[in-house]
Amino acid sequence: ERLVGSYLGGYVIQTPVWFVGMISIIFLLAPVLLYLKNRPKLWYPVLVVSFLYAMFMPRPPYVLVSDHGFFVMLLSMLSFYLGHAAYFLFAYLVGMEFSTIFEEHYQTMKNYSTKILLALFPIWGVVLAVIMCNYKYLGRYQTSIKFIAACIALFLLLKFEDKIKQVSFWDKTLKFIANYSFGIFFVHKYFINVIRKHCIYNLPVQSYVDISKNSFQSFAIAFGTFCVSFFGSLIILYVIKKILNKCGIENTRKFIGV
Repeated sequence: ERLVGSYLGGYVIQTPVWFVGMISIIFLLAPVLLYLKNRPKLWYPVLVVSFLYAMFMPRPPYVLVSDHGFFVMLLSMLSFYLGHAAYFLFAYLVGMEFSTIFEEHYQTMKNYSTKILLALFPIWGVVLAVIMCNYKYLGRYQTSIKFIAACIALFLLLKFEDKIKQVSFWDKTLKFIANYSFGIFFVHKYFINVIRKHCIYNLPVQSYVDISKNSFQSFAIAFGTFCVSFFGSLIILYVIKKILNKCGIENTRKFIGV
């Protein structure tokens, strides 16, 4: 029971496995979502409601493996998946909307990218300031920060797309990262868990208190964790990809997402 539960919830064997259950539910809803997408009077209200839910509802907590039997554990996991499907539905719907907008209004969005960025940066700054002033809002608004930051990154890339393409290094680097991005998602948490277990969690209690009061130290730890997990994931995926190629497997994406 614990082995199955750990796998389904993504605890021991593979931490991002929860994503598979969550996205499977959304994929099953694809016919309904496409039906709504073709009917703007229904589509945009659903988009707004999903936006409000994602921005103001906390992310569902990770479910611990149940000690009350296999059936109860499966019900807990189903509740866990449904909660995350509702929570991340907005991101999926935005992806559907952006795919249409980019096809039909690509140049218009590029022309207005500066004005959009000028609107997004203050909003992002306000949300970030609220969280920094009171960490109890972190769980509730962390998705807001990530989503706005993703939109900022999107429009920055859109604004500087032509200049990026002119510089071979940046063009190739961003394409390389894009190709490995899905694989990075499935690997990066291993590195984070190792850093937490063997470095951060071994600190004395007083060190936690001191770090929490020191913004520079907190940022340094967060940035260091990001670098180790990001570059470590890239290296691991690159090595695995080369090994699979040596074994005669060319389509490595179905094995490691790259």
